Amino acid sequence: MKKSKTAKIIEKIALQEGVSIAEVRANLLEAIDCGYENRNQSVISMKFWLQWGGRKPTLDEFLIATSKKVYSSI
Repeated sequence: MKKSKTAKIIEKIALQEGVSIAEVRANLLEAIDCGYENRNQSVISMKFWLQWGGRKPTLDEFLIATSKKVYSSI
């Protein structure tokens, strides 16, 4: 079975940081929760979170969106 792009991203982070995949996923989900709870702190933040229509994104949705932002700024 072919791995998704997000699974590869998570595995790469885990390997670089020397932690488990589960720990990386948990930390990313915690970061998403924190960002979502504080999404009204700035116009830029609000615009980012609005792309999901007011709901909190899944881990895959968040990673895809943020990786696109990073690659578009390079």
